[in-house]
Amino acid sequence: MKKEIEKEIKYQLTEKDFKEFEKYIESSNYRRKECKHQVNYYIDTKEFLLMKNKITLRLRQMLDDNSFQLTLKIPKEKREDELVKHVKVKNEYTISLNNHQADEILNNKIKNYTNLLENYVPILKDENIVNELKVIGKLYTERKNYLLDEDDSVLSLD
Repeated sequence: MKKEIEKEIKYQLTEKDFKEFEKYIESSNYRRKECKHQVNYYIDTKEFLLMKNKITLRLRQMLDDNSFQLTLKIPKEKREDELVKHVKVKNEYTISLNNHQADEILNNKIKNYTNLLENYVPILKDENIVNELKVIGKLYTERKNYLLDEDDSVLSLD
C-alpha cells in the first residue's frame, strides 16, 4: 500500500470561468504534463458515515490503461506551520487492484477489501458499518496536469 500526504486547494468554478481559466493556463508558459481520463466511484454508507468523519474511500478507474486504484483519504492534523486557509491536508493510502477486485467492489462486495484499510480507519473494524458500504456516486473526469515550476509543483484541472 502506497502512502502519501496530499495537500490540495479546490475551487469550484462555473463552466464559463473554468473554460476561461483553462484557456489562460494553455496560453501561458506552463507545460502540460499529462491528460488522464478517469472514472471515480465513491464509497460510503447510505448515512454518509465516512464523509461525516471527513474520510474518502474511492475506487478510481484509469480509462487510458484500464487500471484501478482503491484510495483511502484521512484528515491529517495540521501543524502550526501548515495552517493555511483552504488547504486540505490528508493522509492518502492507495492500493492497485486488478479487474476482478475492482468488479467485486463495483458490485458492492467491498467488505472483502476493508481488512486492508481497517488499520487506518478504526470504524472499518465494525462489521455493521462494513456491511453497509456501497458505491454511492460516480464521476467521470478528464484531468489535465500542468507543471508550474522547476520543483515539479502541479496544477490539475478537472
